[in-house]
Amino acid sequence: MKNRLKRSALIAATLLCAALSAAAQTSTTNVTLYGLLDLYGQYGKGNANSFALQSGGLSGSRLGVRGNEDLGGGLSAFFTMEHGVAADTGTVTQGGVFWGRQLFVGLGSKDWGAVMLGRPYTPHFFASVANDIFGTGAGSGYASGVLTTIFRADNAVTYELPKIAGTVTGSIMQTAGEGGIKSSSGHLRYADGPLAVSAAYLQRATAEKLKVVTLAGSYDFDVVKFVVGWQDVKNLTGAVGARDDRREFWLQAAVPVSVSGTVQLGVADAKARGVSGKDASQWSAAYVHALSKRTSLYTTYSKIENQTATAYTTSAATGTGPAVSAGVDASALTVGIRHSF
Repeated sequence: MKNRLKRSALIAATLLCAALSAAAQTSTTNVTLYGLLDLYGQYGKGNANSFALQSGGLSGSRLGVRGNEDLGGGLSAFFTMEHGVAADTGTVTQGGVFWGRQLFVGLGSKDWGAVMLGRPYTPHFFASVANDIFGTGAGSGYASGVLTTIFRADNAVTYELPKIAGTVTGSIMQTAGEGGIKSSSGHLRYADGPLAVSAAYLQRATAEKLKVVTLAGSYDFDVVKFVVGWQDVKNLTGAVGARDDRREFWLQAAVPVSVSGTVQLGVADAKARGVSGKDASQWSAAYVHALSKRTSLYTTYSKIENQTATAYTTSAATGTGPAVSAGVDASALTVGIRHSF
């Protein structure tokens, strides 16, 4: 019965997307149906050796619909509805939340910025993905948890700043917190030519308040792009007396080796403050080859060194790494394909 309900919900969503696209042909609203499928094979080592076919290597597989309406006077209304799917099994990702990837509506203008209501990505996540060669997918410390962020927030109000002097962008977010925990986040980014610098923060009102402060930047020399970042994390799990404050660091490089191919290299490191056994490090390498603007082949290799009290594994965008127990190292080799439409 549960599977039949999920299939019915997916069919209903597909019909809704088609109906919205058809309606766009006869109204002033511009509506786009889009999606992405990312599947990969993984050979992993953790508690045991394993092989798996999974969805969501570089990017999470999805089906979405977005649109905007010109209201005149420089003002527009816009929305996004995005469903995450495990393309290997057809099931729902994001913990079974059907529109779990994104769901929001808002008003915006070039002069005043934009206000959004719903379930968006957090500003801290945008800072994370902007300063991650691996795009928070396979090979990323954010995907494995060695680096800390919160991807999305429910019941959120987000204000996106208008672009300042063509170089500065940013956003702030606050959740209402009904039925859960209040969160707030902000991100400010300067980008001019090859140089980009970001500052971000994240707070979550757990029993011990989670706080993350981030500074990161990149410079593109054309022959190689470097990314470096640092985070101060307080009360990682939010549990009272957990002694899980730490500092996180990452250094990455992207090297174009042909018109279509790029080599990606990176290290991420988390060091606990004032307690032993809670450090972890991740080393990653990848090669991404673009067959077209919409289709890419890729392979990645990652290894995580866990101390006695950590059990991070080489998770990808939505795919999972091999099972590990505390103190056991994890590694994974992946080969996959990503196609967007």
